[in-house]
Amino acid sequence: MLTLVGPEAEVVLREVAGDSLTVLGQPYGTHQLVGFKGAPLVVAMGCGLHFPGYTLIVDEAQAGELFGLLASKGCYIGQETLSKLTNLNGVKQQLVSLTLSGPVEPGCDIESDEGVRLGRVTSVATTPDGQHVALGFMKCKSKGQQVELAGSASGLLTDLTAL
Repeated sequence: MLTLVGPEAEVVLREVAGDSLTVLGQPYGTHQLVGFKGAPLVVAMGCGLHFPGYTLIVDEAQAGELFGLLASKGCYIGQETLSKLTNLNGVKQQLVSLTLSGPVEPGCDIESDEGVRLGRVTSVATTPDGQHVALGFMKCKSKGQQVELAGSASGLLTDLTAL
């Protein structure tokens, strides 16, 4: 991973990606996949640590235990929240992926056909073939459900592995 910061960052990125780069100047959380010498290159506005292969760096022997905890153990941070999730039958919202009919801004609302707010878009990207995709959090999820997004685009809920 390479992070470019400073007044010449945009110039360097334009030299690498050329005129196909449209992510510059877009809101935090916007990503674009471009090609560089035959290899895929993800350009992100903001932090890129959430891309596949770029996560929290941990010792391989302890990687499976990074976020693990023993629920029967005494007091720990988040104990009350986890207890509520366990006893009140699960989470109220979850991460979803969306295949979009057009570009949208991160932070825009995800709405039902009736205009009821279901959640919000957290990040957006355009694939090399021009398809618009996004991630977001929603109160409920139905695979294949059609939703409306603030503005003029609509989205289809897809399996997270489809991205």
